[in-house]
Amino acid sequence: MNISYVANRIIYLDAEVKRTSYYLTDDGYSLLLGTLEIENNMKLTVHEMIFKMHLEKQSYDKAVDEIKNVFNLLRIQLQKIQEAMGKIRRNALSYSVADYKTILEENMDTIRETRQKFMEYREMVKTRVKELEEENINVRRLDKKEEEKLGHLRVIEHYLNRSIDEHQKILNSHFDLKTLYTRELEDLSKMSLIKRFSLRNDLYDKLLAQPEGLARLDYFFRPLFAQEPEKIYNLNKALELQRPIRRKADEDISETIDFDEKSWQKEREAQQLKKLKKYEKSLGILLETLMRRPELTLAQLKEEAFRTEEEKERLVPNVEIFKEIMVELLRSREIDIPALEKERSEYIQEPSGGFQLNEMLLQLLEGYENAGAKKVRGIRIYRIEDDVTVVFEHVPDEAGNYRNIRCSNVYFGMTFADGAAAGRNAPDELESDQ
Repeated sequence: MNISYVANRIIYLDAEVKRTSYYLTDDGYSLLLGTLEIENNMKLTVHEMIFKMHLEKQSYDKAVDEIKNVFNLLRIQLQKIQEAMGKIRRNALSYSVADYKTILEENMDTIRETRQKFMEYREMVKTRVKELEEENINVRRLDKKEEEKLGHLRVIEHYLNRSIDEHQKILNSHFDLKTLYTRELEDLSKMSLIKRFSLRNDLYDKLLAQPEGLARLDYFFRPLFAQEPEKIYNLNKALELQRPIRRKADEDISETIDFDEKSWQKEREAQQLKKLKKYEKSLGILLETLMRRPELTLAQLKEEAFRTEEEKERLVPNVEIFKEIMVELLRSREIDIPALEKERSEYIQEPSGGFQLNEMLLQLLEGYENAGAKKVRGIRIYRIEDDVTVVFEHVPDEAGNYRNIRCSNVYFGMTFADGAAAGRNAPDELESDQ
């Protein structure tokens, strides 16, 4: 089998001068990326370039692999920033300036123009998806190859949305890293200005040698008891709108405690597992109801689940968990179960540790002993444009306060392998992102 890493073509300069231009083929780029013979800051650029090339050539199956690689590189970069922040919090002196410079340069290379390009790619993919869907509805039925292209385009759109989210997280973390490193170094530099002394040598021995110094001992202790200046009542501050000051949850989570770190880490994992159980119960009651009724609305789900207090707590454990599940479902719109299983079998990924809708759906469906769960092939979710407002009253939040949740009505539909499917179609105006 002949493999060509470099190819050539004839180009004309000024319409008369003929030259030979050499360029890397797809196999050539695969060799460079596979052998890691390029710098880290070039990997994202090369993958993005190959993705654009496949997109223009309409090789959507290859474009899916490339956008997944791009997303994984963005996630790796975000993990690097978080690890660097953890090292700086533990000891800023153990994190060298060279490492700091390297990660800042990688961040800037990642941030520069990436978001704008991804948004342009997403608009291009949306346009092609819309063209294929309209052709399928109005002109003719798509053949098998075109349906496969449509499926690849939807996967590409999904990963482009996730890549834009990761890009925003990297941008925020980039500034957090700079602020944290600057503050830690400033605090260390202030410590060098503190003058330390020995009470034994500088106080006790001096007093024993010259007891008359006891009369002036207040000069020594006065700075230790210096008080803060008296506060002045500011009427303007009293009339301002008072907002609660809350610490960022991610700072508390990502901070590493040196003292008894193992027990702290074990307690943190137990809390995370307990929270994931609540996600699993809430999503599980939705799946169980859908397997009994393949077509369902949020209002109907509330009527069924709120018959007992136990079912109510399973569906809506707290405000934050229920809101995150609903948002992730509405973002997904159409969930292809076989595609998720194929993706999981082809790519080995470490457990995220947090709530991932696709992972939890597969775990729940595989855990059911019901034969109907094995036949589930897809779930469709969209918001219903009607005047129905679903209200969940007296729901606790993570702070322990009780609130009321007001939601638009949402449609859920489940399809099965035996051909049973929810027959309700989403309106055309709901095809855009909501």
